[in-house]
Amino acid sequence: MRRITKNVDPHRETRPGHTWSMDMITFSHRSMEGNKYLIQLRDHGSGTIVGLPCYLKSDAPSHV
Repeated sequence: MRRITKNVDPHRETRPGHTWSMDMITFSHRSMEGNKYLIQLRDHGSGTIVGLPCYLKSDAPSHV
């Protein structure tokens, strides 16, 4: 028979700044500053959200 396992206590990151998620948002219209793209970063440990506006997709910082 197939064994069905249950994930009782999944790992949740508690170290701030250790694990980040990144996503790029494309807006249909440019902002007042002329930006059409936004790179959004979220820290899993603290829940902090950081947004980096970009004029072009290629303007993304190389260290991100």
